[in-house]
Amino acid sequence: MRGPYVFDQIQHRELLNHVNGTVKYKTYRTHFFNENKSCSECFLYNRIWVPNIIFQKFVEISSKPATRAASSALLIQKPFLEVEVAEFLFDGYVDGFLDQVCSIPFVNLICETILDLPERIGLFYGTNGTSVGTFVADSGETNGGANIGDIHTFNGWSILPDYWWNTEEARQINGTDGSLLPPYLTKDTKLQVYVTDICRSVELTFEKEVTYKGVTAYRFVIGPDAFNMSLPKNRGFCNANGKQIFEQNEDNECLPPGLLDISRCQIGEPPIAISWPNFLHAPDYVQDSIKGMLEPSAERDQVQMDIEPRLGVILIAQRRSQVNLVMWKGENLTMPGLDLSRLRNSIIPMIAINELYEIDEPTLELIKSQLIRTESLVRSSCVIGALIAAFLFLLVLFFILLKSGRLESIRKQLGMSSPNSRIAPNPEK
Repeated sequence: MRGPYVFDQIQHRELLNHVNGTVKYKTYRTHFFNENKSCSECFLYNRIWVPNIIFQKFVEISSKPATRAASSALLIQKPFLEVEVAEFLFDGYVDGFLDQVCSIPFVNLICETILDLPERIGLFYGTNGTSVGTFVADSGETNGGANIGDIHTFNGWSILPDYWWNTEEARQINGTDGSLLPPYLTKDTKLQVYVTDICRSVELTFEKEVTYKGVTAYRFVIGPDAFNMSLPKNRGFCNANGKQIFEQNEDNECLPPGLLDISRCQIGEPPIAISWPNFLHAPDYVQDSIKGMLEPSAERDQVQMDIEPRLGVILIAQRRSQVNLVMWKGENLTMPGLDLSRLRNSIIPMIAINELYEIDEPTLELIKSQLIRTESLVRSSCVIGALIAAFLFLLVLFFILLKSGRLESIRKQLGMSSPNSRIAPNPEK
């Protein structure tokens, strides 16, 4: 494990139109390497060993009877390769064997017709400084802003493509993009957020009250069952591709709980699985399959948002994830010179991502001055006003009783002597 490599992320929105209670916009994300906040040995030119995504693609293709001849491409490739950090992330790298592989007879047809490969290979190649997509969302002008940010369409889709997920329920685009939330949240509120990076919506529920720089907030988290495909509500997210990576997994069709196969919504369908860092919420046999992983911790590894509930403003949010490559040794891959017996089925972590979003100080100060302090002032004013009103009421009541003569009667009933009796002369003297 090496890191952390820290990047500053700048986001900006391009407003395309505002009509009929909706806004159409694009969100752009640009990353800048922050060497000062990164580890002392972290440089973008560092070379690292990473799983070879192209090798795994040819393992998958070669395991199909109709394209078995593609296994010859595995003779000149390796399951791991060495690249620079910058290439692995945003710059992309050129596969040194790909030209040789795609020049093999018959394999060249696979390269042209089946493999939809980008110009360069990289986890986030071609995404830096680009839009994550086009949204049409509710402007919040009606219903008191209760529907603010709710997505109507994403990239023109009101429902996700049927080749991404298996059921209509799984393909629903629910909630907001995570940057705008409705006001007046309660502890029973269930927040829906569509996450473009994993091609699906997720649900966040209330965990506990917290305090952020003097402001009381509600913490919402993604629950442990979000990636549990054994649950009926999640079954549509299962990619039944015939791979059984872990023998202990009783479900022969889906990945174990805590893992989400997102290959079908990615260009070229790379065998990528998303999890929480350190395989949080995954079974022990998944966590134990990789040496050197930290003990999973919900506080450190879960996705969480601390929100001012009345305004629906995010004070601080931490979006965590882990990108893994599904390493599969294939089926019936036997030919002279090819031996994959030492390659075991496994989920190989490639990168753990921790995105921190924090409200800026001017906006936080505005919330404190216009909401928190005003609310405190109103509360204090109400208490002081009530005390003054009670004092005036008692004072008025005292004078009414005194003037009516009923005060002396009340004093006698209570056994209290008149003030004048205490100063009257003693007749015996």
